[in-house]
Amino acid sequence: MIEAKKFLQACIGGTAENPNIHDAVASARVIRATDTSVESGVRVTIPEMTGSTAAIRETASVAR
Repeated sequence: MIEAKKFLQACIGGTAENPNIHDAVASARVIRATDTSVESGVRVTIPEMTGSTAAIRETASVAR
């Protein structure tokens, strides 16, 4: 029941509260950057990722 409510809220434009594909991509980018940094000894920056649930929550809290 809770999952259905979250799904319907997201469908009508509410905020997504569960991890999504953007979160998976963001995590993969962090892991790849970590590996690259360890191998090269150089700091690696990661471009900002929009669409992740963290970004959605951050945008929502700033808008309030």
